[in-house]
Amino acid sequence: MAKDPKSKNITWSGGEVDHAARVQRNGHKAAILWFTGLSGSGKSTMARSVEKELFLRRCHTYILGGDDVRAVWQDRGGYSIGQITQDGALSGRRHSHLGIQL
Repeated sequence: MAKDPKSKNITWSGGEVDHAARVQRNGHKAAILWFTGLSGSGKSTMARSVEKELFLRRCHTYILGGDDVRAVWQDRGGYSIGQITQDGALSGRRHSHLGIQL
């Protein structure tokens, strides 16, 4: 996470539980698996399969899908060629930020 934000009135507020304590309690390090591909290519299906297997191995899991993020921020982004790059970059930043927070 950026410690030197562009705006001077933004302050990073860290939590009381550090990374090492989370690893010790959870029994595993944190990781983000990011499935990319075209619409309808099976990303969500694959994510659910991986989630189930990791859960069976006693890993803490959470799926954060594109539709979930768009619903929260009410994205009106489309899928035209001109919008994919711009909307995809914004969506990627949102997913990255949320993944770090989780």
